[in-house]
Amino acid sequence: MGFNNVVSIYHVVGEGDDFESAAQDVFTMIKESQVLYPDWPRIVYLDVHGHKGERHGFDDDMFEFQQEFIIGTIGPFLTAIDMPLLSVWNPEDQRNDLPDALAIQ
Repeated sequence: MGFNNVVSIYHVVGEGDDFESAAQDVFTMIKESQVLYPDWPRIVYLDVHGHKGERHGFDDDMFEFQQEFIIGTIGPFLTAIDMPLLSVWNPEDQRNDLPDALAIQ
């Protein structure tokens, strides 16, 4: 893996963004990267502005977004994740069979 074959996806969650809008934005970026660069390793870089709270420094929405959505749901479709809560490499092979759409319930 080098600079010529890795897709870097950078997203900033703004103060006015909620869980659903942030999740849809990141999913759309990952989906587009798979179309443009099929099966290339993907790394998501995430910044969160505002959303201060008691859960490791984040409000409930952004804590859940980072822990449950980024790591738990979308993590298998990434090679690595760098975000304020933590940075991790996927110990498994990145999955490339992204669903057509994201449905949040």
